[in-house]
Amino acid sequence: SFPGSDIITEREKKVGRFAVKNTVSFQGRNLNISWNFEGRLTTIITGADYLDITNAEYFYSYISNTTDNQDIEQTLNFSLEQNYPNPFNPYTKIKFSIPQNSYIELRIYNSLGEEVANLFNEYCYSGTYEIEFGNNSLPSGLYVYCLLSGKKLIDSRKMLLLK
Repeated sequence: SFPGSDIITEREKKVGRFAVKNTVSFQGRNLNISWNFEGRLTTIITGADYLDITNAEYFYSYISNTTDNQDIEQTLNFSLEQNYPNPFNPYTKIKFSIPQNSYIELRIYNSLGEEVANLFNEYCYSGTYEIEFGNNSLPSGLYVYCLLSGKKLIDSRKMLLLK
């Protein structure tokens, strides 16, 4: 199955204490289930519409979702967030969102404009992604990270590595 495409129920369910955010487009509506947690994944869903998800397959079902127009407009654009933490040592996280399926690259450059890392280089489905970057061999200094779709530069930001 593809990220964000496994639909396991037609009704709203509470699953543990996880936040539900908007990242995946479905039938012209923006829907998302984003799981950010540490530890062991255990999901129990009960009720008449229960489906066995232990052997996940590609499920389709009709979903209706109400969302205000402002949320829809915000997700129609690419976004590249500031890394966190910044300054960092030795690891930082970089988060970006893409409005449609596309080929995405996330590159890191030093202050001389030399590429020092290509963190992400693959075809992606619309949604939000978070990449962890850490490199003990790089010296302290200012670095620029760039988000590209196809070969087109979408956005860039600065980050500071302190050792």
